[in-house]
Amino acid sequence: MRMRKIIFSIFLLIGSNNFVNGQQDISGQLAIIKQMVDEKHIQPRRIDDSFSLDWYNTFLEILDPTCLFFIKPDLDALGKYRTSLDDEIGQSKADFYKAVTALYKTRVNNANAIIQTLCSKPFDFSLKEFYVPGFDTLSARNEKELEKKWYTLLKTEVLHSLGAMAASQYSLKKSFNKSEILSKEPEVRARIKTKFLNKLKAYTQFGKSFEATLSSIYINSFLHCFDPHSIYMDGQARQSFETGMNTEGYFFGFTLVNTEKGEVAISHLEPGGPAWSSGRIHKDDVLLQMKWEGKSSMDLEGLDAEEISEMMDESNTARLEITVRKKNGLTETINLQKRKLENDENFVKSFVLKGEKKIGYITLPSFYTQWEEESGSRCANDVAKEIVKLKRDSISGLVLDLRNNGGGSM
Repeated sequence: MRMRKIIFSIFLLIGSNNFVNGQQDISGQLAIIKQMVDEKHIQPRRIDDSFSLDWYNTFLEILDPTCLFFIKPDLDALGKYRTSLDDEIGQSKADFYKAVTALYKTRVNNANAIIQTLCSKPFDFSLKEFYVPGFDTLSARNEKELEKKWYTLLKTEVLHSLGAMAASQYSLKKSFNKSEILSKEPEVRARIKTKFLNKLKAYTQFGKSFEATLSSIYINSFLHCFDPHSIYMDGQARQSFETGMNTEGYFFGFTLVNTEKGEVAISHLEPGGPAWSSGRIHKDDVLLQMKWEGKSSMDLEGLDAEEISEMMDESNTARLEITVRKKNGLTETINLQKRKLENDENFVKSFVLKGEKKIGYITLPSFYTQWEEESGSRCANDVAKEIVKLKRDSISGLVLDLRNNGGGSM
């Protein structure tokens, strides 16, 4: 389960259907959000050149945290906007946003081409090279340096996979065959190539549109400059958030896990859920592809369970077509649609621990609620009911267990 945090200040912008659907331009959206910040934020920050610089840096850092897209000339060209974002929001302009997103699309497509080229020929592991993953945080000075950054990253990924094979072979035989391991390089390189290309495709082509994703990042980078707990959610993000904080929601009725082979498989089926009712999905089935109704198919190789789960949160109403590989090696494609199910993970549960004294025990996995339903389940009421029940058992003390509570609705 993904860790959740308590959101102290949330802007759920639902007053305008056009806003939620992303039909209003970014400058109009920001004007509304700025007004809400001015009126409702507990300590609104002054929007000046200092704020502009923070907003500028936050947006670019979120877009390119590992410096694998923009090069220094790109950043130099964008530098003229560093202290002008405060002026833009006051003038209902979005020149910086438009310049960044146009450039970013080009750079993502460029990365796709670089990956294709670098993975088209074998990596030579006899060369003396030095690379520390995660420490190369400077933007490339030019296209050649950018390609070098991708080269070292991709080569490291391939070497890491080959090293894992060698470790596995050694654990079984107490030795490993170097030639045999290196003979797997083409197969591993192809898998790494697919992994990175799929990650780019998932970001730019699947589910929510690329433009909607970038506008959401831009708005949230603006809000982050006030405090880390104020966020903007579009209609679907809000729906997914509320489902996670609720005792019921729309689900396909299965959970995913990353396997030792680097694949994603079904780990659990919810009895009575859509997947269980289909009779065609089973524990340990490996996910290969998925396709939302009316959209293109997505190859899932290289994506992990959390990434795929997030993609499945994209809609509560559209049908989803998933292709799985069975234990016998055969593949099967199944159409599913989410149904409203109880979210058992969120319910308060209580027990009596019997020893020298009777101690009540309550576990509260999240601060949940049934949004916009006055008579709905809320964790405060449910905890109170459990305490009343435990007191009837004449408990001498009470343990309230919040160890796995990642936050929720307050």
